[in-house]
Amino acid sequence: MTDNLYAPPQADLRMPAVREPAFYTVSDGKFFTLFFASLGLYLLYWSWKNWRRYQRATGARVSPLVRGLLPLFFTHALLFRAEELLHERGMHWTEPPEVWANRFVLATVMGVILNGLARSDIGSPLTDLGCLAMLVVQGLAVCKSQQVLNFAADDPLGESNARLGLMDYLCLVPGVLVWVFILLVYWAEST
Repeated sequence: MTDNLYAPPQADLRMPAVREPAFYTVSDGKFFTLFFASLGLYLLYWSWKNWRRYQRATGARVSPLVRGLLPLFFTHALLFRAEELLHERGMHWTEPPEVWANRFVLATVMGVILNGLARSDIGSPLTDLGCLAMLVVQGLAVCKSQQVLNFAADDPLGESNARLGLMDYLCLVPGVLVWVFILLVYWAEST
């Protein structure tokens, strides 16, 4: 307030700081598209991005790179962090997040075992199909986990990150080429 009665009113025109959510949000459709088109490699980016956001939002001393490269070992911890954040706000998720983390870990381990068998031509083509089935289970488990993270980031449907961008399309190209190669190999072996 000023003592000058004739001075124009002063307004605070500074924009309030927009706080980045503690977790990476992504819609189910975009998640599935990137996960399956990349044969699951999107999971490494997904994990890194979540830990990077968490580190920035909380100041936690974590290594997003290490945790991103080893999602098998750190998905439980990520979901527990989201659950803690929800509890701090007096909210909760419909089921314990570790259920989906456990399914992800189990599907990953089973996928590695089936892949080893398939590479040794043991049980082929059933082991090949088993690998693909475990990829589907992994995708479903991590997508369900993503729903918890979206909820904790106040974007339950992941609407803020629902569209594919240029970088997403560029990342899809190698995955689609690998899928085409896999299908061509199976087609060539069957003829």
